[in-house]
Amino acid sequence: MINRDNKWVYLEIEQGYMLYKGNFSSYGEELNNFLALFKNGVIKDDDIINYLACIRGNFSIIVKTDDYIVASVDCIRSVPLYYFVKNSTTFITDDVGYLKRTGHKLKISNDSQLSVLMSGYTLFEDTLYLGVKSFIPGQIFSYCSGGVNSYNINNFQTWFGDNNKSPGSLKLMCSEFNDVVLEVMENTINSLNNRQVVVPLSGGYDSRLIVSLLRYYNYENVICFTYGMVGNFEAISAKKIAEELGYKWIFIDLNIKEQQNFYKSEEFPSYLEYADTVDSVPYYQGLYAVKYLKEKNLVDSDAIFINGNSGDFITGGHISNFYQYCNSNVPDNTAYNKIIDKYYSLWGYLKISDNINEIINKIKGSYKRLENEHNVNINICDFIYYYEFINRQSKYVIQGQKVYEYYGYEWRLPLWDLKMIEFWSSVPNNYKNGQFLYKKTIEKYNYSNIWDKEYEINKYRISSPLIRHTRRFFKLLVFILTSGSYKKWDRIDRSIFYYFYDITRMLCSVSYWRVVFSIFKYPRHNVAFDAERYVSYHEKSS
Repeated sequence: MINRDNKWVYLEIEQGYMLYKGNFSSYGEELNNFLALFKNGVIKDDDIINYLACIRGNFSIIVKTDDYIVASVDCIRSVPLYYFVKNSTTFITDDVGYLKRTGHKLKISNDSQLSVLMSGYTLFEDTLYLGVKSFIPGQIFSYCSGGVNSYNINNFQTWFGDNNKSPGSLKLMCSEFNDVVLEVMENTINSLNNRQVVVPLSGGYDSRLIVSLLRYYNYENVICFTYGMVGNFEAISAKKIAEELGYKWIFIDLNIKEQQNFYKSEEFPSYLEYADTVDSVPYYQGLYAVKYLKEKNLVDSDAIFINGNSGDFITGGHISNFYQYCNSNVPDNTAYNKIIDKYYSLWGYLKISDNINEIINKIKGSYKRLENEHNVNINICDFIYYYEFINRQSKYVIQGQKVYEYYGYEWRLPLWDLKMIEFWSSVPNNYKNGQFLYKKTIEKYNYSNIWDKEYEINKYRISSPLIRHTRRFFKLLVFILTSGSYKKWDRIDRSIFYYFYDITRMLCSVSYWRVVFSIFKYPRHNVAFDAERYVSYHEKSS
């Protein structure tokens, strides 16, 4: 039950057809090799796994013949698929709403609803709806009518590092990563056909790496853009970087009033419906900026967007809080509480014992299941790596590419290339902790000579003098009254003042007074309100 309106390509093959969506690094060779499997009689799951594991690109594939059905997503699940079993019949779809529109009654899962409200996404293969399962990254569904009339679920990609791998010297591993990143970028450039590249540029490492490598390969047709409030640190740094590389740079001012009006327009809920994956709140950062670029004709109609998602994660930037557990294979309560604090704190009022225990029990169950399935003792850091990738990264961050798709643009994710994943999955945790190897490599090789300079990062400014001085007064008062409690000040700051210095302006999707009056529910940031809106929408539509 594929919604063909979603730009799927249909190909007739011997005894059936193939559907695919996305892009491939070497289109003809990869698809032809995969399809050749279905001409040779009985197909082994191992053969399917081996062939799919070699395909580079961002895609989903479905093959149906007289004897077989095979469906798979790529190693990052950039094009989501779902399966649903009803009355011994299995449905595969890319659009759960399509299932609902064609007469299938679906019921909201209370467990998934809680997970979304606390984190913004569901856990593992779960979706918001009972019985509807999401393909996780690198997953393969296979069915053979000539066998036992049942389907198999396999994976061609896992996210467990080699716990027993002896790290090479820092010099050697820097050299290995340099080889990988250059090969990946060269492969990306070869896929562009000299079309215009548009890079959302910040002052951080990841987007800067993208533009420095484009310049390294002398790719000229590049435009960089940055958005936010006037004078924000991302814009100051991005402008300097673009100028030093000789690329055009565009700044898009996101003033509060204009953003509030945009989020009240019909276009915003239209995008939310388009980007709905039923397992995560939709990602919409940069939506207005892309709309602005398109409507002002500032970029080519066939431009390709390339961003830095998600270099900070894949290179180890998110494991620092768990690094002390790297030598442990059995999580203790402290480790699980760290998981709750990091990933399940969108609404502070929901962090009660019953809810926390429910989430922890699900995570514990998944941890044990993974160990049993793979017959290995999984290092805690590796599990956290896997957990965040399967849940937050693939469901939320990666789906942010829908921002470009919605306005008709293609995209590439070089930092999520298969070669990149394979490399970082094998890097020992001591080299990933704090992005040690990543930072050392790009500083050592100094691509396009912009890595030996200092740029402003994480320096927030409030443009309004009235708001700025009022915030300072409140901060001083709170610290005096609470003996310097940063936690209490942070709660007040997020509820009263952050609205005015949020660079992304995503908080403008709700009213200021709603944010203020939610202070005792302890919202973490805009995603808390996104989660409430998302759950409410599905409750009304189910």
